[in-house]
Amino acid sequence: MAVIIMEAILMHIFQARSRHNANFKLRNKKRIIKSVNKFLNTDLDNFSHGDNIEKIFKKLSVEELRNFLADIIINLIRSKKINSKNKLFEEYYMIAIDMTQTQKFKTNQLNGKKIKGLSFQTTNGKTTYSRKVVEAKMLLFNKLILPVMSEFVSNDDSVNDEFKKQDCELKAAYRLIDRLKKNFRG
Repeated sequence: MAVIIMEAILMHIFQARSRHNANFKLRNKKRIIKSVNKFLNTDLDNFSHGDNIEKIFKKLSVEELRNFLADIIINLIRSKKINSKNKLFEEYYMIAIDMTQTQKFKTNQLNGKKIKGLSFQTTNGKTTYSRKVVEAKMLLFNKLILPVMSEFVSNDDSVNDEFKKQDCELKAAYRLIDRLKKNFRG
């Protein structure tokens, strides 16, 4: 599974505009394959076809993707690729937590179905919908920022655009911190 997720990340890094373009950019690229093999401790001869990556991603759960990202960070720390120079007071890695808006919509409907988890704001009688996420990022002293974990602000329990119980950045941050503690214990 890690290989497929890594291939999808590489498709994004190399700005592949389509699965066909990804096949052209990634397949038979020995240097890239060698780097992935070294990082993931695998022995690939070639990458999967872009169509296979899509099929597998359709079956992946959010939890599997979350675990993969945490595993990458843990692997980087344990393999000493993130060295002790990046520790605060020579003991702690610096993690910043911030909320960001990832998408904005004019409506909360897509193909006649309500889009789940959106926040909304009404200004001057006009309602806009957005997806918000709280993110934990590791700050390194070489100005590199690594994503560690994300937690979506999810407002699924509204009735007629009125929330029964509104989720917010602070509640999402507490959920994120609990997951950070669980995944990154000493």
